Amino acid sequence: MTRAHLVESAEDQGEAEEGFLPTRDLPRLSRRSGSQPSLSSIQAGLEALSRALGLHLSAEHYWVDPPTAPFAIEDEIDEGEDDEEEDEEEEEDAFELRYAKDWLLGLVSLWTLEHEADEQEAREAVLSRASQLLGFLAGKSASGTLRRIYHFPLGSSRSEDEVGRKEGRGVVVRVCTTESTLKEDALGNRTWGSAPLLVRHLLPRFEALLASASAREGGRVIKVLELGAGTGLVGLALADLARRMGGHARVEVFLTDFHTDVLSNLKRNVCANGWTLTERGACADDDEEEAAAAARVKVLVKRVDWKDVHDGKATDISGLEFDLIVAADCTYESLHTTWIHSLATKHLARQSRHASGPNSSIAGALHLLSAYRPTHLQEFDDLYRIFPRSSSSSQRLEETLCIAQEDEIDGFDDFGPPKLLSRRQSHRNVHEHRRGGQSASMSPDIGFARRLSGTPTKFRRYEIRWSAAG
Repeated sequence: MTRAHLVESAEDQGEAEEGFLPTRDLPRLSRRSGSQPSLSSIQAGLEALSRALGLHLSAEHYWVDPPTAPFAIEDEIDEGEDDEEEDEEEEEDAFELRYAKDWLLGLVSLWTLEHEADEQEAREAVLSRASQLLGFLAGKSASGTLRRIYHFPLGSSRSEDEVGRKEGRGVVVRVCTTESTLKEDALGNRTWGSAPLLVRHLLPRFEALLASASAREGGRVIKVLELGAGTGLVGLALADLARRMGGHARVEVFLTDFHTDVLSNLKRNVCANGWTLTERGACADDDEEEAAAAARVKVLVKRVDWKDVHDGKATDISGLEFDLIVAADCTYESLHTTWIHSLATKHLARQSRHASGPNSSIAGALHLLSAYRPTHLQEFDDLYRIFPRSSSSSQRLEETLCIAQEDEIDGFDDFGPPKLLSRRQSHRNVHEHRRGGQSASMSPDIGFARRLSGTPTKFRRYEIRWSAAG
């Protein structure tokens, strides 16, 4: 599967119901005999609701804006007006979705009690569809298997429309993921809200590192390690950027996790993004251009138990040193921070081997980003205890891993209810910018590109580095 296959046209995806509103367009339910809507009208209502929720699409497209972005003063007024409109739409959406949920519950209740013998099979299909839609409305963690395509624009533009208009400038990194229902012991089968925010932070810095390394043919390999990779979004995004940029930079991205189910899904996601798994890793081999990229950029999937590293046991990454280690939402239990500290101590390069100056700040660091949840405050206390701030300690006798930078980001947990596509019909022209600055339109339309949503959440980002001995 090539990168071109990651983007389907609106024609392939189909259209959402124009202007569909559950409160207006779903047939009224009644318990009075002779007043019930017909089977065909119920079926049509379910189909319209399904399409308005985007369930007819082969994949959900997500356009990921930067967590923070500078803008001109005159833009501030427009941004405020947009925010007010978005707030109104959010309230209207919530009301419409509550109505749709109540309607589905009423339908299940009514049709479970009453049925016509000659319509039994069709009614059972209706009840099954209604139950599926109820599960989808319950939230993304319970909505079954989903296919997502994330779009990460790079360059000076703040919007996808601007990127699309400026041919030859900027890159849109794309990652396709398959996600399934969360399990108690396999939380990595879904992409958590911190992952796209970490990608958004890392991409421009990784781009600078690649540009610097690319200038030196035959240089060392840039090694990237993702901990608790889950669906692989962070590592795959970095690999895709390296593949698109071309040049001489050589990159190896290690995607690691622990649970068998998560690793199986992770391997599927690697292949879905145009990489072919081999014993030595993954490489793209669809055509000559992809084969050339494969010689420079490799993606490997490995099983790594952090506790094994902490206990000094051999793992699939034993003896390897990495230029950067990344982890999204990986410190949700107290011992996790201790284990990650042990792993970083053994595997994080003491200093960047590739570049110096502000553009090299991504290398030689452990990059953590986690949601700041009231239920996990102890884990943040543990993090500050295990990784002290670099400014808080005086003379040190040896190199120590310290927090060099930290900040707070506003985002979404991305586990909330879905949105009605019909209220946000926005067909965006996004151009694929090939390596070497040549632009080519991968698709005239990516269909409905959502922005991340859910419960507003605070995220904390940490950049942890070796602090030299005093």
